[in-house]
Amino acid sequence: MVKHIIVIGSRKSQQGESENLADYAVYFQKALIGEPVEVSHALFDDLIIDVAPDRFDITLATTGKSLADFALIIIRGRLRYDTEIAYALSSFAKERNIPSFNTYLRHQSSSKLTQALRFREIGVPFPRTLLADRVQVADLVAAGKLELPFIYKAAVGAHGNSNYLIRTIDQLAKLDIEADKNFIAQPFIKNNGDYRILVCGDESLVIKRLAVSGSHLNNTSQGGQAELVEALPNHIIADAHKIAREFGMLVAGVDVLWDETSGDYFFLETNSQPQIKTGAFVEEKNQLVGRLLRNLLS
Repeated sequence: MVKHIIVIGSRKSQQGESENLADYAVYFQKALIGEPVEVSHALFDDLIIDVAPDRFDITLATTGKSLADFALIIIRGRLRYDTEIAYALSSFAKERNIPSFNTYLRHQSSSKLTQALRFREIGVPFPRTLLADRVQVADLVAAGKLELPFIYKAAVGAHGNSNYLIRTIDQLAKLDIEADKNFIAQPFIKNNGDYRILVCGDESLVIKRLAVSGSHLNNTSQGGQAELVEALPNHIIADAHKIAREFGMLVAGVDVLWDETSGDYFFLETNSQPQIKTGAFVEEKNQLVGRLLRNLLS
């Protein structure tokens, strides 16, 4: 039986390289002469990464083949441009018990893809997250595998920047987005604002944020309104603290959204540098931080 091996790397790291992915595929094929193996190669750009609480798959957009069908995954090239993809590949290889060259599971990334994977690992609810380029996303919509409308946003971004509500494929095609950034698609969740849970040690403060009329962005940095609330379920607050602990954060801004249709809560992301001396409710945040500092110094 022929075993299939795949070499995967970044297009960005291949520029100017004397040894590209095709060369590596040939190299490994020669190293295994006489063995029933077939070595192929692909770019990170060829991958569709689909992660949700109940599933995790990485497929090749070029063939539709899952990486679960490969006996070995080899990640090559300089990875500083696409570290969240290296993390996703290592996570997938571990879950599917596929050997790989090196592991990137210890990499700490602020990427929304990496955070979705971490949320899945620790068992908290989050929206389905797809890393795919615009052409791949359009194909998924055409195939009925992704519904309109959806959110399309930079995998690494903050303050609501590079975050778009997509209602039509034509709108997606016309987006003027940064070519050097990876983007993710997530279902649009009908909501009446989101919640920033400011975790500060064992305490927390909950701020509800509501988008201005005509915008889907609840961020206060995008003009959203803010109010202090105490209405979140205890298990959601507990999960926010769990997330902060798992990410090694003593102070964190954990964002959660309530789905008006299903009544479910979904964690969106966590921020290791939340606003504490600026933004909304500065005095309340200062009191929280002050108590934490005194506890640390006692």
